[in-house]
Amino acid sequence: MSPSILYRAVPVKTAPLRFLKHVARRSTVHIGIDIGKNKLYVVIRWAAPRARHAVYEQPWLVENPGELSTLTKKLQKIAQQNSTIIGIEAAGSYGDPLRQALADAGLTVYQVRTKVPHDYAEVFDGIPSQHDGKDASIIAELLAQGKAKEWNFHEPTEEENEMKYIVAKLTDSHKDLTRLRGKLEGLLARHWPEITKILPLTSLTLLKLLK
Repeated sequence: MSPSILYRAVPVKTAPLRFLKHVARRSTVHIGIDIGKNKLYVVIRWAAPRARHAVYEQPWLVENPGELSTLTKKLQKIAQQNSTIIGIEAAGSYGDPLRQALADAGLTVYQVRTKVPHDYAEVFDGIPSQHDGKDASIIAELLAQGKAKEWNFHEPTEEENEMKYIVAKLTDSHKDLTRLRGKLEGLLARHWPEITKILPLTSLTLLKLLK
């Protein structure tokens, strides 16, 4: 049976925690977070005692990063009463402020692989479309199924930062090289097509001849 969910989001500042009085103490609450550049959508999934189906709270809308403090305080309140599992989709650097805020608040984060929520969209509610509130709900559901891995934030060391810088420079250089090599190939095809049958584009001899 497809879950009954209201996808229209409410601001995190006014989002109520009334559901906590219905959640069995020490039961597990799964929290899915869909990350965007400027906004986060948070959906809480919980199971009422003796309930046949899980309950999904209305999505919370969180300004990123301005309201991360408000969000973490509310999540801490939930974690004080219940086992809390928080999951996010791999979202590049946009998720780093959230991961750090949750780590600073003592909350554990889990990662859901990017492709999985997309594949699960139609299975979840019978509709193949995706949007922010639904994506957060799917992440919460996948957490409940154990389809995530721990992904806590740690402050990079000076050596790690230096390695990231070197890798980024090498990546940029490789992209430039590929672009220029393609341009050279096009010019040779017009003005000297037979040379590439003798010398590869990577040949130093070819570059010296052209010079």
